[in-house]
Amino acid sequence: MGKFSERLHRFFEGRYGFDQFYYFLLGVCVLLVIITGLSRHILPILCFAVLTLAVAFFAGYRLLSKNKGARQRENTLFLQTWRRFFAFLRLQKNRLRDRKTHVYKKCPYCRATLRLPRQPGDHTITCPRCKNPFPVHVK
Repeated sequence: MGKFSERLHRFFEGRYGFDQFYYFLLGVCVLLVIITGLSRHILPILCFAVLTLAVAFFAGYRLLSKNKGARQRENTLFLQTWRRFFAFLRLQKNRLRDRKTHVYKKCPYCRATLRLPRQPGDHTITCPRCKNPFPVHVK
């Protein structure tokens, strides 16, 4: 057993290993396997099976890759996209929660989303991020 574990350790030396993108791909594989199991027709089963294998092979390739720089860039890009997606979901949840008391407007200069009290009329707002004033009409 000692020789096997030593060989295994030597094989994995210098490999990229696990990261958040790998765990996401693993979750996608599990989800695809569940969807494949729920399918009743042969064509969707084959499509989902091929897609599952492709995602699994890509996850394995990333896991065993020695090109650490490229894998770190992929993981960084994934994390940025993941954060943007959840920031968008959080904004939509807040808009729904505040729909009776506040309005959300974008600054025309820096594109920041501002939460303003719902007071009907025309107002001039100064953006806290870029400090530029701009007119806002609230219904």
